[in-house]
Amino acid sequence: MNRLVTNDKSQVQVIARAATILRALEEENSGLSLGQIAQRVNLARSTVQRIVAALETEKLVIGNAKRACAARPNDLAARGIGAQRLRCDGAPVP
Repeated sequence: MNRLVTNDKSQVQVIARAATILRALEEENSGLSLGQIAQRVNLARSTVQRIVAALETEKLVIGNAKRACAARPNDLAARGIGAQRLRCDGAPVP
């Protein structure tokens, strides 16, 4: 039973951390590096990297080797473009 409680707490914690990262990214249209995100949200860079990778998989974050940006679903839908087809500045990938 204790193990189940611990897992529930860690799941809630990772969701809270992901939400904090998304909020930080929403404030920056040009995106942030993983190091910049880590500083803003006060998490280890490795933790940020793991969470950003999961958010990219879910198409909630647009990223590349240098920067990550929040994907704005309404912007994407209006353009008819998937998150993976946008650069951090919101321009379509050629």
